[in-house]
Amino acid sequence: MPVRPRRCSSARPATTPATSRVPRSRPRWCRWTNPGATHPPATTRARPGGLTPSRATPRAAERWCSSATPSPRATRHRARPGSGPATSSARASRPRRRLSASNAAISGNTITVEPNPYMPPGDPYRCCGLPTPQRLGRDVLSLPGARTVVPMAGTSDIGGGALGPPVPADQVIAAYRAVIGRPHSHDLRVVGLALIPMGLEPSNPREQVRQQVNAWIRSGQGWDAVADTDRALRDPAVPWRILHAWADKAYVAPTGGVYHPNAAGHAVMAAAIRTAVLTPRAPGPGARDEAAGLLDAHPDRQAGAYSRLVGGMAGHRRDWEALGEIDPLYAILSAPDAKHGAWNLPAFLATGDADAARIMTACGALGLPGSRGSSFELGCGVGRITRALSPSFRRSVGVDISAPMIERAREMNADRPNCAWMVNDAPDLATFDDGAFDLVVSFIVLQHVPDRAVISSYLREMARVLAPGGALVVQMPASMPLRQRIQWRRRAYHGLRAARVPERTLYDRLGLDPIRMNWMARRDVEAAVRLGGADVIAVQDGWLGDGSRVGREENLTYIATR
Repeated sequence: MPVRPRRCSSARPATTPATSRVPRSRPRWCRWTNPGATHPPATTRARPGGLTPSRATPRAAERWCSSATPSPRATRHRARPGSGPATSSARASRPRRRLSASNAAISGNTITVEPNPYMPPGDPYRCCGLPTPQRLGRDVLSLPGARTVVPMAGTSDIGGGALGPPVPADQVIAAYRAVIGRPHSHDLRVVGLALIPMGLEPSNPREQVRQQVNAWIRSGQGWDAVADTDRALRDPAVPWRILHAWADKAYVAPTGGVYHPNAAGHAVMAAAIRTAVLTPRAPGPGARDEAAGLLDAHPDRQAGAYSRLVGGMAGHRRDWEALGEIDPLYAILSAPDAKHGAWNLPAFLATGDADAARIMTACGALGLPGSRGSSFELGCGVGRITRALSPSFRRSVGVDISAPMIERAREMNADRPNCAWMVNDAPDLATFDDGAFDLVVSFIVLQHVPDRAVISSYLREMARVLAPGGALVVQMPASMPLRQRIQWRRRAYHGLRAARVPERTLYDRLGLDPIRMNWMARRDVEAAVRLGGADVIAVQDGWLGDGSRVGREENLTYIATR
């Protein structure tokens, strides 16, 4: 069911070959069709640039990413049209160019098995289609102007027949080799995708087959590039499972696993695929190794995979790692006379004791938390508040985006055996289970996160990990004067860093730092907490009623429970 690539609602000259254009008699927006459908067409029109199911099989509107086993996807590259040939040529040479994509995916499609294990009795090929090798010529190779094919199949072969054994790995690999060879004979690049986690434990034979197939895909044999979608989606703590925030738990496979990503998971996959597709190189072993190395250079939770959700989290992490090296105590609590290492350590820790006492007093007045099992602090820094809470709880956990901060926390709090310290550079708390903590705290942290979408994600996640009867205490500015939003010191810092001025020089000699200030309206904070399953039951001015202001913005503290 290829989408006919067309520049929608544009009167400028196209840069693609004339043979790939849709006749002008058709609407100027895209139409989604399935040549193999058996039921009558029902042509409808959509907004310009949209996709319209014209002759669609079930769940057609979700097929671009909802299937964990999509078959080959033909991807056409096309330069952004400009005012003339010279402009188009220049833009075509840029690495970040616009793509046209033709979706040939079918939910439940297989690469080896026939009949398909998902196919309803008496409904041949309508749900899941012919196996990928048989569909390749009809749905992909026949598309004019295609340059790259991105096949991903095999998950249904491995896990589809819940009552029978999985298809052996060598059979899946042999089918992939046949699929790779045909596009190459048509001078098309082929980008391989690692099979995404299926939610099955390592001892499961199906998971063992998936690992064998992925090892072959990552080897680059026959591929022009490889996008490790398995690494991009998996939970680092439980690598055989999709990260909690990226799994669509509405779809459970017959084997009991969950291997359908949600919308955020699809964005993660798209980012990994885009990196491989946009890397210009000629086919060959060297090109394949370079593509694989480009992806392997990133950690499991690579920043590029967060393009929709986290925005500038990678830069945010670098800023706070630099502050953790240069002046960690001032970065955590910016007293006017405490810069350049001037904080007295006992006085600094005493502020944590005072804040912890204020937290327990405010929560105790509301009868919270109901239990004293475990506490959690988001953005713990060197552990100022986490260590102060530890005598009141059996276990206290602190997480921070900055690895130097966490290393310092471990050194400073070696005498607190019930404290645990973790680096968390993700826009979620997926490492932790639902309802894991009786007290969840975040103080002067979220106001420094650059993207409000990430702030909302953290608020939802903090509410999610809160135990029933527990207390969530979080501080966040509710407004900020326009003049203060300019933040010229931060802008100057980043401008000079781009010119390769050392961080120490900027901080020590010029008095510049990368600390960002953000804010979120009260209604948005309460809505995000509610989405996580908790309810705000008290809101106090300043830090738990002390009337303080961070700069000139309105500063609020929220207490929630579930």
